Amino acid sequence: MKKLEQNRLILAGVLVISAMSMIGLVDNLIKYITDDGSLWQFHFSRSIIVCTILFIFTRIYHLNLKPNNFFAVATRSFFGASSMIMYFGALSVIPIAEAGAGLFTAPIFVLIISSLYFKVRIGVWRILAVTIGFVGVLFVLKPDLNELSYFSFLPLLAGLFYGLLGLTTRYLCPNESTEVLTFGFFAALGVYGLLGLLYFTIFPTIEETSFLTKGFVWPSVKFNLIIICQALVSVIGVAFITRGYQVADASYVSVFEYAFLLSAGFWGYILFGEILDFIATCGVVFIALAGIIILFRGN
Repeated sequence: MKKLEQNRLILAGVLVISAMSMIGLVDNLIKYITDDGSLWQFHFSRSIIVCTILFIFTRIYHLNLKPNNFFAVATRSFFGASSMIMYFGALSVIPIAEAGAGLFTAPIFVLIISSLYFKVRIGVWRILAVTIGFVGVLFVLKPDLNELSYFSFLPLLAGLFYGLLGLTTRYLCPNESTEVLTFGFFAALGVYGLLGLLYFTIFPTIEETSFLTKGFVWPSVKFNLIIICQALVSVIGVAFITRGYQVADASYVSVFEYAFLLSAGFWGYILFGEILDFIATCGVVFIALAGIIILFRGN
């Protein structure tokens, strides 16, 4: 690998790992507001705050939120927002272990699509790294294969769309600014949130409602504070991830996103006393090993 490409890969790794470290913390905070609002209200409210911040930021620094290629940015935003909605939607009907394992199949899809469609040369080391990382995810999440259902494929679809998010960032939007891509992602999530919020408010579920099936709930102070915190961290984190995918190959960068599990596990322990068992700890080691292989080996 050329020196310039190695430097860009290191930069991408630093950006993505930093983002996942922050997101792992604020995502744990969602557990504090499941009784105070809904998933759709969360996405809509957070998107309003993030998009407002980005708008003010661009006005201050005289930046432009107009995309160079509207269709490319819209396509990327659709993939990213759809992935998050499908992932969280799956949590309402299947265990989080299955949903999480499905979402983190994204690097596998990135690898396959990069090779077949974009004709990227995929060497043995990258194949090995992605395989080790995915095995590590299975060890951490421990999905129960005996309880698979049709809904088990929903998070896999989320993984596909999340992989497409990375690929479209790299191949369709390399010349788009970070602020444009970040704004598009959260704007699309906000549209999803608004649609879901309107639907469950107008057509409330008959059975017991949950975080995923609630309509509008008058937000508490705690809900608002956590939403603001989420918005501030998310806008920085998503910007870092977006930039990471712009400066290096998506099939490399996607592996660094496994750092989210390390961060989420750490903060889960600090905030809620959740402790990883031996198998999960082995999974964390596998995930770290995958990132090290990607960082220090070529193809």
